[in-house]
Amino acid sequence: MEKLYSRQFNVDFFEKDENNWIIQSKLIDDTHIISTEVEVAVPEMIIRDAKIHFEKYPLSVCPKIEEKAKKLIGLNLFKNYQWNSLMIFLGSKGCGNVLSILGLGLQSLIYTYYPHQIKIGKMTTEEWDKFMITKLKRKCLGHTLFEKNQAEWCENIRKV
Repeated sequence: MEKLYSRQFNVDFFEKDENNWIIQSKLIDDTHIISTEVEVAVPEMIIRDAKIHFEKYPLSVCPKIEEKAKKLIGLNLFKNYQWNSLMIFLGSKGCGNVLSILGLGLQSLIYTYYPHQIKIGKMTTEEWDKFMITKLKRKCLGHTLFEKNQAEWCENIRKV
């Protein structure tokens, strides 16, 4: 088998202060270098600011998408981000690459921020369990089955 192409996605999380985290995400491939920077109020998970930057792109009009970043401000990652981000970035007036980059960073913030709270002693694993079956109810197969007592934590993960 011959590898033809690669795409690299990178996500970094920064604590700006106790109430705000910054998520920087980037896509690099043969024709793109696209980065996003989104500030999110925590623990509420509300987008405070967003920036998109096209450094390398295939078509002259690609950077027009950068203007759409401001439409993310005010969206809540728990409630209305997923649907609204699809409406903003998919289709003939959007960019699937930007949607992918944002999705990797913003959707994974929830699964980074709260385990970090456990790690620093501001949340217990029991509180995370309850949170997962209330706030994150039906967000994935694992959570759905965990709620029904048909899944349990793997031992190596509980030692976060």
